[in-house]
Amino acid sequence: MDIRKIHTYISLPFAAIECLLMYINGKDFYEHVMEEVEYWMHYLPITESKSKLFNFSYLLANYKEYRNIIRLRFFQYANGIIKMLSSMILIFFPKEKTLYIGTTKIGWNLFIQHGFSTIVAAKSIGKNCHINQQVTIGYSSDKAPIIGNGVSILAGAIIVGNVTIGDNAIIGAGAVVVKDVAEQEIVGGVPAKQIGKNIDRLRY
Repeated sequence: MDIRKIHTYISLPFAAIECLLMYINGKDFYEHVMEEVEYWMHYLPITESKSKLFNFSYLLANYKEYRNIIRLRFFQYANGIIKMLSSMILIFFPKEKTLYIGTTKIGWNLFIQHGFSTIVAAKSIGKNCHINQQVTIGYSSDKAPIIGNGVSILAGAIIVGNVTIGDNAIIGAGAVVVKDVAEQEIVGGVPAKQIGKNIDRLRY
């Protein structure tokens, strides 16, 4: 049997408790988290199970980046007691230590692929966004970027300062963004310039 599936089965009791805590906190919270789980499963190179609990356990057991995300969601939406109980369970699931998420205003379905050596310190991030490894999103002086919906930020990209990234924009690998990027614009280079238009990868 695949070692990842073994980890998943071992993690199932912990995942079930986490799901129960979500549901106690509120049905809407539970459903949003399960929607985000399905979103992750869709973009990972694996076969999605029909069981929401199994899929959640799979991510919890095998993807450190997702562990950062689920901690964020409980921080955003759970009440004090639920948050505390959840954190006790998540002690058994170490997060990705080199992934720093300093943004609390983040829309649902944030997908972080690989995620190591990544800093996310935007003013806000919309829904259905994708972020790859070694990305830096951060402040210049006291201003931070605003990331729209459906934005893809590829490996090694840097976005800093008082800039706005429009919906469905794609920031190319290694790009350095210091100016606004329009909706559906594809940018690359240092400093980043338009290199195309996003027609096929609309996520919002």
